[in-house]
Amino acid sequence: MSNPNGSWNIELLKEMFGDVLGERIGKINRLPHDNSDLVVWKEASDGRFTSRWVMRPLLGHSHEDGISLKKVWSKNVHYRHSVMIWRAVMGCVPTRDRLELDWG
Repeated sequence: MSNPNGSWNIELLKEMFGDVLGERIGKINRLPHDNSDLVVWKEASDGRFTSRWVMRPLLGHSHEDGISLKKVWSKNVHYRHSVMIWRAVMGCVPTRDRLELDWG
C-alpha cells in the first residue's frame, strides 16, 4: 500500500477500499520512511509477548472475586469441568442471577 519512497500508493488504496475511503486513508500522515515499527507488550516489563502472559490470568492469578483459578486448571480436574467452572466464574454461564440481570 506504499510506494518505495514510503508515500501512500493512492491508486492501490482506492482499488482496495474504494475512491472515497482510499482518498481519506491517503491523507493520513506517514512516519518517515527510515523509521521502523516496534511491537511492545505492555503487560511485560521487558515488552516482549509470550504465551505465558496469555495463560497467566488463567493459571495462576485470582479472579477479581478472589477465586484462585490455579485450582480450576489443576491436572486433577477434568478439562471439561475446568472449562465449565471457568465460564461460571467469569460470568459466561446463564445462571438464574445472570438471567435476571440481563433480562430483568
